Amino acid sequence: MGSISQLISTVSDESNIPSFPLDSTKKGIPRLGFGTAEYPFGSSLETMKETILQAIKLGYRHFDTAALYQTEQSLGEAISDALRLGLIKSRDELFITSKLWCSDAYCDCVLPALQKTLWNLKLECLDLYLIHWLVSVRSGVYELPVKKEDLVPIDLKSFTFCKYYISADDNLAGSGIPQHTINCQALAASRLQQMLKSIVKSCFDRLPAGTNTSIIQQCQELGLTKSLGVSNFSCKKLQTILSTAKIPPAVNQVEMNPMWQQEKLRKFCNEKGILITAYSPLGAKGTLWGTDRVMECDVLKEIAKAKGKSLAQVCLRWAYEQGVCVLVKSFNKERKKENLDMFNWKLSPAESHQISLLPQRKGFQADDFV
Repeated sequence: MGSISQLISTVSDESNIPSFPLDSTKKGIPRLGFGTAEYPFGSSLETMKETILQAIKLGYRHFDTAALYQTEQSLGEAISDALRLGLIKSRDELFITSKLWCSDAYCDCVLPALQKTLWNLKLECLDLYLIHWLVSVRSGVYELPVKKEDLVPIDLKSFTFCKYYISADDNLAGSGIPQHTINCQALAASRLQQMLKSIVKSCFDRLPAGTNTSIIQQCQELGLTKSLGVSNFSCKKLQTILSTAKIPPAVNQVEMNPMWQQEKLRKFCNEKGILITAYSPLGAKGTLWGTDRVMECDVLKEIAKAKGKSLAQVCLRWAYEQGVCVLVKSFNKERKKENLDMFNWKLSPAESHQISLLPQRKGFQADDFV
């Protein structure tokens, strides 16, 4: 993939939302997506399916979920209903992203975690699967914030390719599993030798004989996801991954808004052909990881008043003009419609310059993850 700035956005016939092409698939990723993270996680499960269905009716086609959010099942039910009701003609009209949570960031947990995600979503394949954070926590723990005693440090060097041999010594006689030499991109090298034979039996026997691959790459090669990516990765962490990865991440999903513009990271990702997807474009007020600094910014309020737009629309348009994908979330129908109105107008150079001068501060410090 060339630099992101060299890519031309295409427009989806279904929703008129521009999209970016991804090298790993012919399918583009819509530049505006609908997020499903509601804090506390799981607090809106009773209404989440209807919220997503309403978003599909309005024209949203890109939906973002994660194992942590507890919204995969609601999204899956909404997709099934949308097909049944004729809101979409096929699942391929949608772009679905989910994420690997830290408690599954072990070699023996990656594939089962993805398979569970697909079961929750009632899908055979994701469009994009992301590593949520570059850290491991105690297996089986799905919570944020994480407890310090549950953190398991990950040496970045553990992302180099380590060999795991399946041979006659593994006592798999009669299982029908061919002998493979498999490279495992270790998310936790200390757990490498604990790879469960049940995973080998259910997944590896679907790969051609002689396959030489990584545990993350297998998710793509097995047809479980069309593209792979990361979330909350810094330039340094991305550089480490790029130095060893056979498949570079297609996307890096990070916090980004006018008060945390990520200029250095955006430049790095643009040069490496990694697309940025921005979460918390309005600052995520009221969540664990958010602040009210965006929505209370006087400069943004003045620009919104001058443009005859809402402050939210100004923030979304600003992010769009930076060449990234943007994730929005609202349970209000009118605001859902409002958020879609970001493509047929522009910020002036003077307004963009004003925003570029805003004081910068990260919303979610995530000190325990660093």
